[in-house]
Amino acid sequence: MRLTALSFAMILALALISLSLKVVRYTQEMSTLEHVALEQQFIESVARSEWRIKNKTPMNTNESSYIYILQNESCSNPVMVSILGRDASDKYLLAQYLQQDDIVFLLNGKEVKHLSTPKLYIMSVQSNIERLYDESKPLPLALSVYNETDSAQCNFVL
Repeated sequence: MRLTALSFAMILALALISLSLKVVRYTQEMSTLEHVALEQQFIESVARSEWRIKNKTPMNTNESSYIYILQNESCSNPVMVSILGRDASDKYLLAQYLQQDDIVFLLNGKEVKHLSTPKLYIMSVQSNIERLYDESKPLPLALSVYNETDSAQCNFVL
């Protein structure tokens, strides 16, 4: 009896995971490319803040990841930001590119100590389901940020 219930629960869990993956795939195919939407969302967020995008530099030869160099009037040092992909598997790319270990992760504008792939994936699935009904809903915006200084004027949050 317990084995049957456990088997049923496993099949149900696999079906739900499969369905959520299909929903994610469908929403990505039907809407704007996710990386384009994330970049636009990032640019709009920066425009609403006191920061300005000074430069956009590719981090690799195929130009699939970029560093955005941001400047603020009250901060003399630039802040370097990279938009992370859907699963955040590239979360250490900025650290490797700059050869720096003190990278900060932001999720929807708030600092997180550890950016976990499952958490971001669940947020993406939820967001994509919401976007089925309303395309204006924002995607989860995960960023890796490098800041040379620790001053309050140079603290980058969106």
